[in-house]
Amino acid sequence: PKIENVARFTKIFIDWGIPYPHFSVLLTGYTEVIGGLLLIAGLGTRIASIPLIIDMAVATATVQIKQASGFGGFVALDDPLYMLSFLWLMVSGPGLVSVDYLIKRRAGPRFGLADPRLGKVQLPETV
Repeated sequence: PKIENVARFTKIFIDWGIPYPHFSVLLTGYTEVIGGLLLIAGLGTRIASIPLIIDMAVATATVQIKQASGFGGFVALDDPLYMLSFLWLMVSGPGLVSVDYLIKRRAGPRFGLADPRLGKVQLPETV
């Protein structure tokens, strides 16, 4: 929605007191779209998680925390949960069903990158 209606979200960002509202709308919108697509594909998962963590941290600190009333209100917020999910993805990395895994599986032996999961999971040679 931020990308589809930049003018509307720019006004919302102005009301929230976010500096450089037009730029901030574009930055957050494209960060969420591109980062989300990368996470869905499992491409650059650890790197794509970093800007999404920052995006959710800024959203929580500038907007969401002001709307929360007490600890119960904070626990009910979505953005901190997203931030923790992205942090988990950054630490754990992608799973077996990801582009990152396929790249590591194909290029890993060439560059001396061993994957301990390959010994436990029997996968076909061609995918």
